[in-house]
Amino acid sequence: MPVKDAEGNTIFSQELQTTRWVEHFESFLNRHPSIEPPEILPARNDLDINCEPPTLEEIENACYRPLRRDGLADVRSRVAQARTAFKTLDKIWRDRTISTKTKIRLFNSNVKSAQLYGCETWSLNPVNHL
Repeated sequence: MPVKDAEGNTIFSQELQTTRWVEHFESFLNRHPSIEPPEILPARNDLDINCEPPTLEEIENACYRPLRRDGLADVRSRVAQARTAFKTLDKIWRDRTISTKTKIRLFNSNVKSAQLYGCETWSLNPVNHL
C-alpha cells in the first residue's frame, strides 16, 4: 500500500515515507481530547462463571461439527479448502517485499488451519488413500 503525503501525492522514498509516518502518528496521538468524555459503562460483576466439570446434559447439548461416515471424503474436502486458501494468498506468495517468516506464519494460520480443522475426528484406515 503506497504512502501518501498530506496533499495525497504518493511518496516513493523510504526516508520520506518514514518521516510521513512520524508526522501522521504525532498529529494523531497528540490531538486535543474530546470535549465530552466517552461514555464508559461500569463492568458487570455478576458474571456466571462455573468452574465445575460440565454436566451430562451440557455435554449432550453441546454443538459438535457433524461427522461424516466417510473420513476420506472429509480429508478430501479439507485438502480442497486448504488449496483454495493457498490460492487466495497467491499475491502474497509472489510478493518479494514480504519476508519468508511472515509468509510461513500466514501459511500456518490460513492454509494449515483450513486443512487440519477437525482432523481429530477423521476415521481413516490403512486402505484409505488420496
